Amino acid sequence: MNRRFATPMLVALAFVAAALPARAQEFWKDVKIPALPAYATPKPEVYVLGNGMRVYLLPDHSLPRVHGNLIVRSGALWEPAGKAGLAELTGEVMRSGGTVSRKGEQIDEQLEGIGADVESAIDEDSASVSMFTLAGDEATGLAILADLARNPAFPEDKIEIAKVAARDAIGRRNDEVEGIADREFGRLVYGADSPYARQPEYATIAAIQRADMVAFHAATFRPDAAMLGIVGDFDPAAMKMLIEKEFGSWKAPDKPVALVSPPAQIQPGGFYAIAKDDVAQAQIRIGHLGGKRDDPDYPALWVMNEVLGNGSFGSRMFNEVRTRRGLAYFAYGTWAAGYESPGSFVMGSATKNETIAETVSVMVDTMRSMQKVAPTDGELRQAKDSILNSLVFLVDTPGKALSRQMNY
Repeated sequence: MNRRFATPMLVALAFVAAALPARAQEFWKDVKIPALPAYATPKPEVYVLGNGMRVYLLPDHSLPRVHGNLIVRSGALWEPAGKAGLAELTGEVMRSGGTVSRKGEQIDEQLEGIGADVESAIDEDSASVSMFTLAGDEATGLAILADLARNPAFPEDKIEIAKVAARDAIGRRNDEVEGIADREFGRLVYGADSPYARQPEYATIAAIQRADMVAFHAATFRPDAAMLGIVGDFDPAAMKMLIEKEFGSWKAPDKPVALVSPPAQIQPGGFYAIAKDDVAQAQIRIGHLGGKRDDPDYPALWVMNEVLGNGSFGSRMFNEVRTRRGLAYFAYGTWAAGYESPGSFVMGSATKNETIAETVSVMVDTMRSMQKVAPTDGELRQAKDSILNSLVFLVDTPGKALSRQMNY
């Protein structure tokens, strides 16, 4: 320690201590907590362009910035089985490869010059092109966003770079035993050939050509299957003019959208083991298909989730497997619901090889306790409070509120 700074630090500490009030400190239970202020979820303005694209505008002048997100009905669920990975690569090369009039490197330089960002991605059942700009630069950001969504170039060199990265990811995906367990559990629950469990392989990546990306983009990126949300420090009237300029001429194909989520089939049960000699612990996954969000029992199942073991230190699964038995560092049980297709119910843990059978037995018994032993008043109160307290964080910013409405 540099001694030149020792004395001033002590003096400062002494000064702070001396500045404290002489009266006795209040007991924390006696502190009066004021009522929470009223909060109303902000409501965006919603309208539809002549081509069918839905627009959500939510001005927020608290900070000088603008966020935009174009969401399109697309995704890996509708890629050919023999070309698994096509959707993800298409979303990546849309951005890295630039557009017919702007190379990817030119877009990088233009965005860096104004401290902005535009990205694209395609997931399981949706695609997005998003932007962030400072207030005043939203016209530039929106122009690039629209150009990437409508006119991607898909140059061969960028496709090959994306393929190299995809092959590298395939080569590394067995490094972590947790990843193996989750991946293979998904295949068992949905079926190895199901689009909900399909994985890119070396052969499927090799089969993907530029023409596939062009066709996949053309089939799914269309205004009548798209939503654009803008939140931030902007003038609504001026923003509407910008949106009309960039998207008004985007023509919808004559054929209507026909992307329906494929069904998920119940798979036969069984016991499955994967040998991996270089790990000291075994990963355990137990479960089956979950449900959908429109299930009338969804709220009750959400509460059940919390009581059973949805990541809570006070849950039955955690208490039985870790706290009382000391069999594992973590244990959980989660029932998940999808919007259009069933999620999964999965119980998971990790334990040493010698206690695999005991851990599995305890987990199954704990699950069955939910059928036999009603939750106590304390369990219900804790579960409901946890859920209710988390809801505010879904809408505590205008951006989150807008994203939530667009997701629904």
